[in-house]
Amino acid sequence: MQGWKVRFRSFPVDLSDGQIQMGQNILDNEIPVPLHHKGAFELRLKAMWQGQIVVSFKGSGAELELLGEPEYVEEFRP
Repeated sequence: MQGWKVRFRSFPVDLSDGQIQMGQNILDNEIPVPLHHKGAFELRLKAMWQGQIVVSFKGSGAELELLGEPEYVEEFRP
């Protein structure tokens, strides 16, 4: 894997504030559920409290499987 060097100052690392690109479609800070995508896919997540470090995952598809029962996390008011 080329370019695979990420150095975090401390652990654990909170990854948040990111972007998903599926083909030409770009989603900021959201993950579609259900997610079954075939084709170019990239997930970019910024490491909180670690400056501008970004972790990127690329692939030729993505699938999200939810486990367990849903539970309340927080209020969201767009």
